[in-house]
Amino acid sequence: MAKISSKAKQYITDYTKHCSNELISVMDKTGKHQNIYKEWLTVEDAESACIIEREETLRCILKWINKNANNYTFDMNDIVYFINQELNTK
Repeated sequence: MAKISSKAKQYITDYTKHCSNELISVMDKTGKHQNIYKEWLTVEDAESACIIEREETLRCILKWINKNANNYTFDMNDIVYFINQELNTK
């Protein structure tokens, strides 16, 4: 399994229920119980976790570039600028 950032993992932990996801149990017309459940994570929750992970990945890339830029002969300012723009765009 791939590792994810601690921020994304914390978000998922915060928005995942750790008990039954059953909302209610009602009887239908025949007298049988019909259980109604809520999703563990909504689509929006999963999307938010992906956005957090994307931002953390970009931060790691930027950190690596800043640390290793002197090892390359081409100018990395455009890449750093692009990553900063991506991190500041919501």
